[in-house]
Amino acid sequence: MIVCNRNEQCVKERLRQIEQYCQLGAYSRGAETMIKIKEMFDLSGDFSPVEMLVDLVSIFQTKSCVIV
Repeated sequence: MIVCNRNEQCVKERLRQIEQYCQLGAYSRGAETMIKIKEMFDLSGDFSPVEMLVDLVSIFQTKSCVIV
């Protein structure tokens, strides 16, 4: 509330952004798992979208998020 000067719409938008950030972390962990499986079973194919997601998120090092 302080960051948004008690503006309800601003608060809702910030909460939505935080939720999206947390979702990105979950997607990133899933993508990392896919890459591990690809390597473990020596799979071939176009994994570039998955690899790109892992690379992009690793820049920000998403740890964990809990929305209460």
